Amino acid sequence: MEGFDFLEKKILDLIKEETDLYNFTIKYHPRYDSEKNSEFNELETLSPWECSINDLKDINEMILISICSTALITPKLLCDKEPIVICTIKIYKKYMKEILKEYNYYENSLILFNEVKNKYRNKEKFMIPSTLNELKNCLKMYKW
Repeated sequence: MEGFDFLEKKILDLIKEETDLYNFTIKYHPRYDSEKNSEFNELETLSPWECSINDLKDINEMILISICSTALITPKLLCDKEPIVICTIKIYKKYMKEILKEYNYYENSLILFNEVKNKYRNKEKFMIPSTLNELKNCLKMYKW
């Protein structure tokens, strides 16, 4: 969709600006062309993400960032782990409302992510920023 890649680049640039890339690792979707962002450390797993959660000793201190991947919520739902979550679905609202609009995808995803946020003991660890500026503030909250 027009503008999607531009927004993705702005978010990745913001992450590079606000974080220590040496401590930042990205787990790409299997269908994503990771060559586009080769400057990031990449977590590669042969198994699904859900199989890796319990192997990550410090997952409760990790920051997971995604548009609306279930990778953000499976640590809590499957293992009662509470990593820091930044769900960027509201930043991508224009695109998410268009994708699978007949299924009310955007609204249903927001309901799901808010339900999982409500299960967190520390709800401040689960963020759903609406703008790039809010995302920047979320990133500044944590030491990298």
